Amino acid sequence: MAVLRETVRDCLRSKDYEQVLYLARRERRLVRTLVSLLYDGEPLVRWRAVTAVGRLAAAEPEKVRPLIRRFIWWMNNECGGIGWSSAPALAEIGRMAPELLRGAVRVVIHFRAERMILPGVFWACGRLAAAYPLEVREAVPELTGFLADEDAAIRGQAAWALGEIGDGRAREGLTSLLGDRELVLLYDGEELEMRETGKISAEALQKISADDHKQGRGTDLSTGSLGRIGGGGKKGEVGYVS
Repeated sequence: MAVLRETVRDCLRSKDYEQVLYLARRERRLVRTLVSLLYDGEPLVRWRAVTAVGRLAAAEPEKVRPLIRRFIWWMNNECGGIGWSSAPALAEIGRMAPELLRGAVRVVIHFRAERMILPGVFWACGRLAAAYPLEVREAVPELTGFLADEDAAIRGQAAWALGEIGDGRAREGLTSLLGDRELVLLYDGEELEMRETGKISAEALQKISADDHKQGRGTDLSTGSLGRIGGGGKKGEVGYVS
């Protein structure tokens, strides 16, 4: 197990996802090893493990399907570092294999029960925007509210997510952050980088304007109603919708 873990860690450091997939076909312990690396001590390894989970979902969906309930359970039960990584891992599953997450996408997007994992949840919202545009737009009002949060990581990830979603309702909130110099660690799907919150917000505004221009929209996207938020859990929890 230790040898396999080091082999996979080295693959993630070098972005050799093809080798990870090759190992998944030959080594039944690969999935367990990959999940363990979601809470590795090296941040870049953790995030690339998230990416690898998504790649595996696309290539071997049945190997990943059982992880969905487990990740949601970890989110609900505040399981430390792995709880933090669960939402990003679910997002990459949904982005790379949308049908796998279709019954649980709102569970991820609307999770708010534990502040510690909110940056990961907001990152997930941004990554899921292309695969589930209607569902993710439901979260725009809440995401916009978090732009005023005292935690820079929450503000910055919310700003980034709103840029990925491309909804003009976020303009005022994003504009208010243009002077924010606090740094946030942001993963772009390949690399980790420290970014100023104000610069993240400026880029988000540019993306929203580009989306408006491309789709022939004006500056006001405030119309439309929010769908009912479902999830099957108790109040304050999330559940899996099958």
